[in-house]
Amino acid sequence: MNDQYGTFGSDGATFVITEPRTPREWYNYLWNDRYVSLVSQVGGGESLAQDTMGRRIETVKDRMLYVRDADSGAVWSATALPADAGLSEYTCTHGLGQTTIASVRLGIATSLTVFVPERHLCEVWLLTVTNTSQVPRRLSLFPYVDAGLGGALKPQAYYMAHGTFDASICGATLTTRARFGEADTCINYMVADAGIEGWDTNYRLFMGYGSRLCPDAVAAGACTGSDTIMEKGILALQIDLALDPGASATLGVLVGAATSTDEIAAARGELLAAGAAQRELEETVARCRQVLGQTCVQTPDPALNAFAAHWLKRQIALGIHWARVRHNGYRDQVQDIAAFCRVNPAAAHAEMRRVLSYQYSSGYAPRTWLDGSLQDHDFSDNHVWIPMAVHALIAETGEAAALDEKIAFNDGSAAPLYEHAKRAVEYLWSDRALHGLCRMRSGDWNDCMNRVGPQGAGVSAWLSMAWCVANRCLEELAEYLGRADDAATCRQRGEEMATLIETHAWDGDRYVRAFDDHGAVLGASSCDEGRLFLNPQSWAVLAGLGGGGRARQAMETADRLLETEIGPLTVLDAYSHWHDNVGTMSSKLQGVQENGGVYLHASAFKLVADCLLKRHDKVEEALHKMLPFDHSAFAKDCEPYVLCNCYYATRDTYRYGTTGQSWGTGSAGWFYRALLDDVYGLRPGFDGLRLDPCLPPTWTHCGVERHFRGAVYRVAFDQSAGWERVASVVVNGQPHVGTHLPCESGETYEVEVVMGAKLST
Repeated sequence: MNDQYGTFGSDGATFVITEPRTPREWYNYLWNDRYVSLVSQVGGGESLAQDTMGRRIETVKDRMLYVRDADSGAVWSATALPADAGLSEYTCTHGLGQTTIASVRLGIATSLTVFVPERHLCEVWLLTVTNTSQVPRRLSLFPYVDAGLGGALKPQAYYMAHGTFDASICGATLTTRARFGEADTCINYMVADAGIEGWDTNYRLFMGYGSRLCPDAVAAGACTGSDTIMEKGILALQIDLALDPGASATLGVLVGAATSTDEIAAARGELLAAGAAQRELEETVARCRQVLGQTCVQTPDPALNAFAAHWLKRQIALGIHWARVRHNGYRDQVQDIAAFCRVNPAAAHAEMRRVLSYQYSSGYAPRTWLDGSLQDHDFSDNHVWIPMAVHALIAETGEAAALDEKIAFNDGSAAPLYEHAKRAVEYLWSDRALHGLCRMRSGDWNDCMNRVGPQGAGVSAWLSMAWCVANRCLEELAEYLGRADDAATCRQRGEEMATLIETHAWDGDRYVRAFDDHGAVLGASSCDEGRLFLNPQSWAVLAGLGGGGRARQAMETADRLLETEIGPLTVLDAYSHWHDNVGTMSSKLQGVQENGGVYLHASAFKLVADCLLKRHDKVEEALHKMLPFDHSAFAKDCEPYVLCNCYYATRDTYRYGTTGQSWGTGSAGWFYRALLDDVYGLRPGFDGLRLDPCLPPTWTHCGVERHFRGAVYRVAFDQSAGWERVASVVVNGQPHVGTHLPCESGETYEVEVVMGAKLST
């Protein structure tokens, strides 16, 4: 990987950034079940708390911790800003559950660690300040946040939060009336464990005519003691200290949300007692490591090994709790839960119970829950992912009894886990229109195709394929439970849907995407724009469609017309103007996201399809293009330790090849499942693990340690004689016949797999 800006730490569980001026801000996400923080390599980011129905208290819009030298008047931030101006040493260590920014400036070393504790709606700042100079130093520290309840800065605006210093908690607060859980009052707060010399809650008086890098109050060396009423609010404290040469001091700060001062006092007492914050930090990091399990890979690329063992799983863990952070996407969380079954099935099962409780008893599922209510948005695909996730859980654990567990629907009624999956499949089967395909309504996987079927007549070929996958999952679950009638119904319906798709969605060398409310086709060769969509080609393979060579032909068409040096485009001939039968997708610039960009979620679907078709060279090509630290195909500007959601394909602009958002994307879960299940080919089923790899040809020797049902599999692959087939398997020193591996809880299996060239016919 390119280590110009940083590299993975020695154990892979950290990423150490050595240059503060990264191509863009590189974030770490820190969270518990109810609070999440984003922290960049220079301390930037935001934080929020959330209740069970998606009501939010925004706490942080920006954070700084100013340091002022009383003798020289010099001002800087422990977040390493300004990024030059006397900065002599710098590292930012993003780790699992913590970020530490360490720097030395003008003879003062600071080390600022931020983490989110398990039980409170807050983030903890731990600052160590050391005088590395040869003379005594007098310093003032100013922890500061642009507070969420303070609102966005707008000229001549009214603000509803009022701020003050509350002596009962020894901290600054902003308070407003708003519903959160059972309370009707929300508070942003900042408290510290040191003597407080001053405070501010008024943006105008603290900032003055200064700047984010040097507010007027900081430049003057003292807070103003300001309250705020109907003005923009902030939270700032002032702590003064004197340090002899070589001496150090520590400071603990809590920034968070609450509904009462009693909650703040409890958090302060628990987290800022002597040594408590450090102990909580150590426990937080240990919990993060524990939940990610022990499965790891050994490839020729050490960065990939670190990425897969720690960061990729950590990224999926964010998804199962917080979906895409800015909203609680149903489809997003369910897909991530399905992937996390491979990481920690117990944790995935717990999150599945929670998310399924938002499903309707009809089988339908909402798009999100936010601001205190379910928000459906007339989407058609949220429920299709449920059977796939249930299947993933049972295949991982083999625990058929879990399918009988009663789980609530959102109306308070309850049904077994199996029934939640069954009703999702049946809802989609009954929600069909033109050509007998599944209704698209106001969007399926592609939110931005919101004008295809809002009248209820438009249908989605892709969703019909996804239904085939979900229906097959239900069929296998029914067979596992001995429900012969359900299994037979699934088989009959699956065959019928497959025939409908092959009859109406095949377009000579590709599968079309959809038919709109008026019957017009999208994604066909005859279209003026949007002539080929990637997802239907991949999902035809995932669904087991495309007999007689159609599936391979469709994928080859996608290769020929969609593949670029930065990855496969989502659509050929992206929409150049508004199409009323497409919707928001057509309002985006060509090459942006769904409208002809490279969407890594779709790339991960294609990676699975390439594995299923044993297209080894395409698998290797996809890995080079998708992995964020791999610059062999093109230079990437995103965080090297997590996947992003897209690459922009806007040719002849500065955005070409640059990345979209990181962390919050379904590409992580699908990539992890593809890596384990399809690239390494350790595919779980109800009867154990089946070996069916599709490894990159250049991985002459590689391996994986897979933890499954209490057993440990250490699998070593030798591809020196070829890679197209499994030539021989040895388990614990004995030749093994077949591709099903033995499975006994508590056992360790040393598996040696020799691959070979394709046998001549």
